[in-house]
Amino acid sequence: MTVNPYSVQIRVRYAETDQMGVVHHSVYPIWFEAARSAFFRDHNLPYATFEEDGIFLMVTHLECRFLRPAYYDQLVEVAVLPRYLTPARCQIEYVVCNEDAETVSTGLTRHAFVNRDGRPINLKKTRFWQPLSALIPCQQQSKSNS
Repeated sequence: MTVNPYSVQIRVRYAETDQMGVVHHSVYPIWFEAARSAFFRDHNLPYATFEEDGIFLMVTHLECRFLRPAYYDQLVEVAVLPRYLTPARCQIEYVVCNEDAETVSTGLTRHAFVNRDGRPINLKKTRFWQPLSALIPCQQQSKSNS
């Protein structure tokens, strides 16, 4: 099952830009996190509920590709595209577009489900498996894609 793309809008703040008014590369992962958090929260799965149960979504991989600059005071849209879910991990992709609907950046994050000690957990044994599997396509991933 795939979900319709979910997105959030972000107004580029001055503090997020360099001297030329271009968004600094370090900002994109922060936008990814903001959009991902909003996605889970708006689907009644705020991060706080995971943490209350001792489950953490550790970022194990991050990619970001820069295609064109975004500038101060532009309104950008960050789309969240959940790609796969296994009992141990998930992958989420992102597309950042400017006001002209041009793609500014693409990216992805992979997350491992871990306990407070950073040890892997089996999400199928938690109350989160069913609602997450309704939002994110379930599939087996090869070890090379982990």
